[in-house]
Amino acid sequence: MIFSLFAESKTKLKNKNMNTKINWVVEGLIFGIIMLIFSSILDLISNDFTFDRFGVKILIWLIGGLVYGLLMKLLRDRKATK
Repeated sequence: MIFSLFAESKTKLKNKNMNTKINWVVEGLIFGIIMLIFSSILDLISNDFTFDRFGVKILIWLIGGLVYGLLMKLLRDRKATK
């Protein structure tokens, strides 16, 4: 009984914290950075890595990560209202 109440309150707190303004930005940036690293590793393996395209790649993955973070925030907000 006590454990289930603790687990329920912890879940509510976690969901509330994930919907703050900054958390979706941080989540998106982390996603973008991880995808940039994996993409760069794949380019290194295939001998296709060059620094002249790296700046564009950084922008693309960071913008993509922010879009991902925003979509996850909107989906969590939508799920919370149902």
